[in-house]
Amino acid sequence: TGYRLHVVKDVKFNLNVVTSLLKKYVPEAELVKELKEDISFSLSTDTGKNFGDMFEELEHRRGELGVLSFGVTITTMEDVFLNVADISDVKYKAQSDHEERNGIDFELG
Repeated sequence: TGYRLHVVKDVKFNLNVVTSLLKKYVPEAELVKELKEDISFSLSTDTGKNFGDMFEELEHRRGELGVLSFGVTITTMEDVFLNVADISDVKYKAQSDHEERNGIDFELG
């Protein structure tokens, strides 16, 4: 578990600069999802003490960074479960593709 930072992007949004700013305060910050108008980052709970300074800098540099607004939520157990399910699906697909390429075909029953 941890926190999720949600950012609403402006037309001048700069992913590299925003990511660098986040990693300055939360080295484990990781991009979770990017859509046309918003983006989400995963933030570790271990570095929560740095959030105040990070939010202050984000707020002061919003125009420069191309950030319209931002907010933070706590990662729920449902988020964790869905992430694990997504990872399992990817691993299963990769294994199936590998078996298909190598001519391995298993039938049940």
